[in-house]
Amino acid sequence: MTKHIGSAAAFLAAAALISACGDSSPLENTPAAEKNSSRISATAGTALSGYYGNFVTGVPQVTVTGPDGTPRAGVTVNFSATGGGHLTGATLVTDAAGHASPTSWRLGSGGTQSVSATISGVQPVTFTATASPPPPGNFRIEVRYAQGTTPSAAQRAAFEAAAAGWSRIILRGGAPYPVYELDEGCGDIRGQTVDGVVITADLKPIDGAGKVLGSAGPCILRDEGYLPAQGYMQFDTADLDTLEVRGQLQQVVLHEMGHVLGFGTIWEVVGSGELGSNSYLLRTPLENPTFVGAASRAALFGLAGVGGFPGTAVPVENTGEAGTAFAHWRESVFKRELMTGWLDSGMNPLSALTIAQFRDLGYLVNDALGENYSFTFAAAIQASVAAPFPLVEGKLTMPLIVINRAGRKVGTLPRIYK
Repeated sequence: MTKHIGSAAAFLAAAALISACGDSSPLENTPAAEKNSSRISATAGTALSGYYGNFVTGVPQVTVTGPDGTPRAGVTVNFSATGGGHLTGATLVTDAAGHASPTSWRLGSGGTQSVSATISGVQPVTFTATASPPPPGNFRIEVRYAQGTTPSAAQRAAFEAAAAGWSRIILRGGAPYPVYELDEGCGDIRGQTVDGVVITADLKPIDGAGKVLGSAGPCILRDEGYLPAQGYMQFDTADLDTLEVRGQLQQVVLHEMGHVLGFGTIWEVVGSGELGSNSYLLRTPLENPTFVGAASRAALFGLAGVGGFPGTAVPVENTGEAGTAFAHWRESVFKRELMTGWLDSGMNPLSALTIAQFRDLGYLVNDALGENYSFTFAAAIQASVAAPFPLVEGKLTMPLIVINRAGRKVGTLPRIYK
């Protein structure tokens, strides 16, 4: 009986304790300020690197959660760069997953490079990038003239200037490869080891001024990375004379040499050697083809300015002749950029976007050397000057050869046009 009375007393004491505590959960007993607070953590972009003045491939990302770990949407996050860097999209609100990221980060010209992410009342999260000066470049472009081609002094100077310009921008290319294969029409380089790219320039009458300018592209690709070892450039001498009078001969040679190096010509094979596999070019939908390389997207968003860019990939040309569509930046968006399929009067800048595209292809590049460009500003200028004229580029008919490190052919690839 005594034991029973003791148990009853213990039960009543426990009931009183429960009554005093109420039915609330531990979270409901948390003070309101703590219960409503957010937490911020770094969830991507914690191991970024790049050269001073270059866009980093990838950006910092934070995730905002509540005390119980659930994502919080609609929280304002402020990003700020130190070390002279520049951010696009520095103030954002978190998405449904609690994520927020700036759209691009271009490193400063020296010193420690970092980005801080802050939300109200919470200690900031800091991201530090490994930044360094670009190494000396050793990329070699050798231009050789086809038999029967006698360039004028101005034409020779334009080719030399274009080769020097790309060699400054591109620091490293594919590994040195010997070549023991002949690509008919591209020039015979059998028995030579190519460190960089050898380009055959063929200048001859084609169809008169204002029609087909010429054609350009790689001829031999390395099997590791699929970067060109040999290329070919053909020009109508009548068009070259016209361009010289306009003062734009060097710009056009620079443009066409970009195709030899891979711009628009290996987008669908680089990284795989198989058409359609791991392609950087998305042809669908046909009215909106895009280039999806990560480095190019970062540069695109950085060049877009405070207004941002309404898309997730780089718009590719969807109009024009067979050598224009799917092989250039879209003229209606980028206007005066060098690598659209139309030439504007005056300067056509080679932007960091185009240079970053070569990083996507596998080159080591320095996009700090890109010329000043804003596509919003370019569109405003274009509206006040003469209409651009198309760079009508023909098709190359010779096969695209792939060689191995022994210099022997391991395959051929068809050339893809519109």
